[in-house]
Amino acid sequence: MSRGISKKQFLKWLRYDKIQQIKRNMGNNQLTKAFLIVALLVIFSIGITSANTASQNQNFSIIVLPDTQHYSESYPWIFTNQTQWIIDNMDELNIKFVIHEGDIVEDANDDTQWNRANKSMSVLDGKVPYGILPGNHDENITEYEEYFPAERYGNYSYWGGSCDHNTNNYQLFSGLGMDFIVINLGWKPDSDDIIWANEILKSYSERKAIVVTHGYMDKRATREIPQFDSSYIWNDLIVPNRNVFLVLCGHTHSEAGRMDVIDERTVHQLLADYQDRPNGGDGWLRIIEFRENKTKASNLDLVIKTYSPFLNKYETDEDSQFELREELQCPSLLDISLSKIEIRLERLKINFMSILKGVLFIKVIKNA
Repeated sequence: MSRGISKKQFLKWLRYDKIQQIKRNMGNNQLTKAFLIVALLVIFSIGITSANTASQNQNFSIIVLPDTQHYSESYPWIFTNQTQWIIDNMDELNIKFVIHEGDIVEDANDDTQWNRANKSMSVLDGKVPYGILPGNHDENITEYEEYFPAERYGNYSYWGGSCDHNTNNYQLFSGLGMDFIVINLGWKPDSDDIIWANEILKSYSERKAIVVTHGYMDKRATREIPQFDSSYIWNDLIVPNRNVFLVLCGHTHSEAGRMDVIDERTVHQLLADYQDRPNGGDGWLRIIEFRENKTKASNLDLVIKTYSPFLNKYETDEDSQFELREELQCPSLLDISLSKIEIRLERLKINFMSILKGVLFIKVIKNA
């Protein structure tokens, strides 16, 4: 709990004899005005605290959009149906962030596909934070950067920064009293990309980290894909950074997952890609819900669901719907609220004393 004035200390500070002492030193009229101002400040401050922390204290979700290439190619309405569903369900699911795993389009030289993808992703702009990265089908980086440049996101508070034509970027968000960072790495990140990502993760070592890259695992949950051995991403980036707890990827036409423990730290790695399903993927996406574990407040349950807004149904086999336990030291929600109120009360105490000093100063001037 944050250091500050407790409720008991606050009431003690306002004890009756203290009030009487102040009354003897100033007129009743000035005292009444001073206390009225402080009372209004207390009500306003606690009200603002409650409003600002209500969303942060709730379970929340992030949405994962796997390879959308065939939607951009032939089924753009399914892509837009996905992003519009996200906006329509932001409040109900308390959606804090959206992740695109790459392969935005099928043909990186086709402006029509880029325009369709841009139209679908624009539904999210200014409404929900999101991260995006290029997959191997987006390798015309000139086109990618034209439609998804860093400047597109620079004015948003969640935007962290980028490098290499925005093929690598990161964002920040918070939920359940915890702070998160999402690192997005483009297709087959090279050594400079890994160095950049390491520097960012170390700069934000206090934040829980999610790493997203397009190609990382095959359908056997092995850290390699036909195009390259991706184990270097694990060895050179995931292992050295203790704040990384989740890795997400697409590319391989399947669902898979694995869990590795490093020095008592668990890292979950999840693959999802539905592009070989009918209609370019039938609109399947991933919902990852972060729930406070009620039996142990320092734990989170990550509830993974696979849902299609296009089909309006869930896929419930064991590879598509499951739960993960993650020890992220989630602070008590009561502690979050009380600590913020205590901080505000401490500030109000300072403000109140300033008001009293001002009133006393005015009284001295008047009596001079």
